[in-house]
Amino acid sequence: CDNWLATLTSEVVVPGATIQQVYSASGIFFEGATWDTNSNKFFFTKRSGTFQILRLDSPGNAYVWMNNVPLTNGMFLSLDGRLLTADENSYQIRSHIIGATGPEDTVVLANTPKKANDLCELTNGDIYFTCPDWNGVGPAGQGVYLLEPNGVMTRVNNALNQPNGIIASLDE
Repeated sequence: CDNWLATLTSEVVVPGATIQQVYSASGIFFEGATWDTNSNKFFFTKRSGTFQILRLDSPGNAYVWMNNVPLTNGMFLSLDGRLLTADENSYQIRSHIIGATGPEDTVVLANTPKKANDLCELTNGDIYFTCPDWNGVGPAGQGVYLLEPNGVMTRVNNALNQPNGIIASLDE
């Protein structure tokens, strides 16, 4: 896995396009990459040291959009332009208005049975999210969950070991 991107480049990069590094920090682990179409800004989580949500304002220039986050991992831009977050330490799925200097109107959409890891939203408003068990305890509580717009939460798959990452296909 040391050079996984080089192996997949022909499958995920349009022919003729070039990949450019726009931000890096030594010894820092990033997650939750999300593009906000309204501000044309890139948001991502910093998961080393002080956990933060960063906004890339220009190449090499990241703004701390939210400080001391509850181990926010996955993020997703919702249908209504809000930033959805999977927050591990608080065991929550939350929604935030993307304000110019930080989150506004934060709403808890659900309390999760395990540490929420990654999430995505379908066009009907359904949110799918993963809850892996990194301690190797087993399937109790871990799996893939569906959070419906009415607040009903259902585990839809518990057969995956440590499900990490989720996205819907273009045809959902």
